Amino acid sequence: MTKNQIVYFIKTYELSNITTAAESLFVSRSAISYAISELENEFNTELFIRSNSGVEPTRAGKMLYDMLIKQEQEYLRLTKQLNQLSAKNKTNPLRIAIALTNTTEIIPVLFDGFMTSHPEIPISVKVHKAEDIPMLVAEGGYDAAITPSKLPVDSDLELIELFRANTEIVVSQKNVLADKTVLSVDDVCSLPLAFLGEPPRIIRDMIADYKNRYKKDVRVIATVNDWSIIKTLVQNDYAATSAPTNISKTWKGVVSIPVQGLDSEAVHRIIWNRGGMVNQELSVFVNYIVSIFKTMSSNI
Repeated sequence: MTKNQIVYFIKTYELSNITTAAESLFVSRSAISYAISELENEFNTELFIRSNSGVEPTRAGKMLYDMLIKQEQEYLRLTKQLNQLSAKNKTNPLRIAIALTNTTEIIPVLFDGFMTSHPEIPISVKVHKAEDIPMLVAEGGYDAAITPSKLPVDSDLELIELFRANTEIVVSQKNVLADKTVLSVDDVCSLPLAFLGEPPRIIRDMIADYKNRYKKDVRVIATVNDWSIIKTLVQNDYAATSAPTNISKTWKGVVSIPVQGLDSEAVHRIIWNRGGMVNQELSVFVNYIVSIFKTMSSNI
């Protein structure tokens, strides 16, 4: 699902006419038709019923539209909150990085918790791929970070463990594999998959090994930056995903299943540079995050 496909689909849905949508976007009618056809192939379902007078969305089309609008609203809300963080009266804000997979736990803690408890300490927050974060902190780009990524052996970073979670494959309760207690690699790679950003390295390695062994592609139908979209796709049995168990356990109508032979446990930590605690504001931040997760640990 590309950005253009999303834009073309939404405009066609709202105008109920491919030609009108094309004219409003200053693209050809064929470009709109091709994008919608690609989406229908991707989801293996019809999104519009075509007629001489225009198009009418199917049930699947309505579901996709609702999901995409919700994603846009969530993105705008998050962007506004992040901008508010950065716009606080600050000379030297604490620079905090968080992994994409940690946004569900960390964003509420930062926005509803730390900013309320410590309005005198401005913070600037950015989201990065988990595997990139240790280097970004080590190079001084951030004061601290929260991430499930492993640290280099010779790292100068300090760390405190916050919680642990396994990465498992999540399928709809309606899926034919839902009754299994463990999945094989072949089981996983036979499913249409959707991922939050780039999948974890263990999942990427698993897919690469499958492709090498069978000389077959694995069908990845969506890569997005919003857990709510992934959840909708899985709940409706359009796709399976890999997700930490602390995330998937909050979803209704799904089953989380481990993959045979996959070491999937991730340790989620707060990390910072050695010597960073001479910064009183960083010390307050780290202690706050640790105390919050100690309180939350029984629910994670």
